[in-house]
Amino acid sequence: MLHELQKPSSDDIFEVIDYYLTHYGQDDSILDTSELDGFFAALACAPNTIMPSVWMPAIWGGEDLAPEWQTKQEIEEFTHAVFTLYNHVMYCLNEDDFEALFLEHEIEDKTYTIVDEWCHGFLRGLNLWGPLPAAADAALVEELIQPIKLFATEKGFKKLKTMSEPELVEQQQLIEPSVLRLFQHFLKQRTPTGKPVTRETPKVGRNDPCPCGSGKKYKKCCLH
Repeated sequence: MLHELQKPSSDDIFEVIDYYLTHYGQDDSILDTSELDGFFAALACAPNTIMPSVWMPAIWGGEDLAPEWQTKQEIEEFTHAVFTLYNHVMYCLNEDDFEALFLEHEIEDKTYTIVDEWCHGFLRGLNLWGPLPAAADAALVEELIQPIKLFATEKGFKKLKTMSEPELVEQQQLIEPSVLRLFQHFLKQRTPTGKPVTRETPKVGRNDPCPCGSGKKYKKCCLH
């Protein structure tokens, strides 16, 4: 079922992604940009590279739920926006400069951080990893994803109901450090023994083009 929406007139990738996910998405599809950001963070942390041929259909919930695009331009717009976000997440994790794309909701002049959708996306990406051969790796992953599962599973939701607001915020603040630890753990495993882990790209100045592919200056990138 297609949703009638006004197509965004700007090149803001968040608007483009949200438009197409809402327009073509089904119940099993990723809901929005926040969930997609979490999905990509999980792919970045994976022990092995997960190819686009695997994760692109997973955005929609499977090959059989992929959109019947109306024009070639739609495919190009969505693909460009998605890969821009994908590259940005990968780059920021490599640079230890990762900020999850959580949502915010304002009630009576107070802003609340909403992490649920992002966490759902991360667990979706985690499902593409496959089994881990080492028990120690599996144990570490399970430990580090606890704050994520808290906001994305039925068991976690029940536990959240028993927490105070400060406790809930504390758990939210554990998510980004946990993702960084997970990324660094498997990055070290992918690096040949004895060689230090170094960034694969040079440090980017604020006035240089952003390496995420948006075409904008790093300091003015649509993703900052």
